[in-house]
Amino acid sequence: MQIVDINLTENKPFLDEKTIACIGFFDGIHKVHEKILRKAANIAKRKKLKLVVITFDKKIRDFLQQKNTAIQKNRLKYALIDRLVAPSFIFEIQVSTKVTKVSSAFFMSYIKNVLNVQRIVVGNDFRFGEKASGNINDLKNFFGARNVTVFHRRKKYSSSRIKELLQAKQYRQVKKITNNLNIDE
Repeated sequence: MQIVDINLTENKPFLDEKTIACIGFFDGIHKVHEKILRKAANIAKRKKLKLVVITFDKKIRDFLQQKNTAIQKNRLKYALIDRLVAPSFIFEIQVSTKVTKVSSAFFMSYIKNVLNVQRIVVGNDFRFGEKASGNINDLKNFFGARNVTVFHRRKKYSSSRIKELLQAKQYRQVKKITNNLNIDE
């Protein structure tokens, strides 16, 4: 697995091989994150695509509000992702003011043309582009509905739920939600 920092300004294709991408922040990797990642890995194998993960060095909301609410450090998160599905690449978008102003159309075009993304696996709450203007329907229209796999969120398996449990010091529950994955370091 190779971790590559990107800032959405590169315009030359990074990969020649076609890819399937899991996109998200994947904070406190829980069972739904695990399902999303494994589904993408299975599709990659079946369709002979290179598996990549597209994520962010920090949450956009945290950047805008100048705080850090992440559950785990990125290097630990990436080690867990590597252990779960061994992607070829993790593309880490370096969040900046410029990145927060990228349109949803530009984002889709960028991942298709620069990262050679052909298929996508995301959670149903995935939003992208300036002011979170892009959504699942935009991805389906751009990439084709059959090329976008969507997982529906369940409240009991969410990063927000993990944060609530951690604040309440309910560590056993956290271990259940995260399949005993180590979330602190």
